[in-house]
Amino acid sequence: MRIATALPALLAGFISLSATGQQLKPESPTRLDYALYAGVFASRLGDWYTTERVLDHGGHELLLPNGLVRNKPGFLAFEAGFGFLDVYSSRLVAKRHPRLARTMLAVHIGTNVAVAGHNAANF
Repeated sequence: MRIATALPALLAGFISLSATGQQLKPESPTRLDYALYAGVFASRLGDWYTTERVLDHGGHELLLPNGLVRNKPGFLAFEAGFGFLDVYSSRLVAKRHPRLARTMLAVHIGTNVAVAGHNAANF
């Protein structure tokens, strides 16, 4: 599901660049952008932490393979990698649509906070 949310943004960025044949320079990130980047990583860290707590109390992961979530460093690297993918895809989209890129990040943060909240309610 997380790949499904980030992949269209990446593809849209690559397609728009290849269709025009020119490189677009994005506007410089603002304080809001940096706050959203921090929010992405904080929400992913919260998801990782609450998932670990659920697993420690006998729960199970619904979406990801057990081999991944049982490996603590691997799962943390997975969350960090998707955090970087979220930020990178938003920067690609921001080249043409800065407001859409910020909206994407806000949706990712909201989704991760909802998942972390669900996890926290179950341990």
